[in-house]
Amino acid sequence: MVYTRPPNIEAKLVELRALTREQALERCKFRQWDDPAYVPSECVLHLVRACREDDRSVYFEMLYSILAKRVWQPLAKATGGEGKTLSLTPSRIRETAFDKFVDLLVHDRSIYQDQLDYYEVRFNHAVAALLVDAQRKVLNETKKAAPFEIDAETGTLSAEVERTGDSFDPFNPAKLQSEDYRSSLDAAIDALTPDHRKIVEMKRLGFPIDSKDPAVTTIAKTLQKSEKTIRTYLDDAYAQLRAWLTKGESR
Repeated sequence: MVYTRPPNIEAKLVELRALTREQALERCKFRQWDDPAYVPSECVLHLVRACREDDRSVYFEMLYSILAKRVWQPLAKATGGEGKTLSLTPSRIRETAFDKFVDLLVHDRSIYQDQLDYYEVRFNHAVAALLVDAQRKVLNETKKAAPFEIDAETGTLSAEVERTGDSFDPFNPAKLQSEDYRSSLDAAIDALTPDHRKIVEMKRLGFPIDSKDPAVTTIAKTLQKSEKTIRTYLDDAYAQLRAWLTKGESR
């Protein structure tokens, strides 16, 4: 389906294209929507997608950080904030919606995701629809047993899992030269749970887990999880990948 941007969005994009990257970035930092210099989220998303071939630059990382907040904040507001007394279901709905958006954006880096086009036309409405879909999914899904015990608060894994994932690098450049290995690796990643797969995909794209530089887009900040939790999930995912790939090699 072909979408047409509203005139005000098109006009703002024309205005932004006349600026340098530094100037456009500064404009995107404005938070008050009624400020004449405010850049609509539709435009921020367009700028993020437009630098697909330059996704390691500070410009991209800072834009991505601004965009992530533009998505997370309305989701948090709609699901009751982030207080410690928040029940599990609203929290899962919020995280499921946010994770879906991140999935789309991560995959858009390599393969154009036309689902994101509507966000460039009516961003707030698209985020609201994302939340509705997440609510339906969370309320209807059945729980599946996790392959390993994970404490989301402490990030504790069994010693066996830690040893398994500790030294394994699924993206070893030497191994990636093999087409058979790459095929097996893709199949193994597809078999992971959504949370594990998302972290592995972001790691594969070169996003750091954490950084002392607040301007750097990291996996921990993007997924709104602690550094320790991300490392726990990544170790768990790598352990599962190694088990899958080892099993494949033995056949």
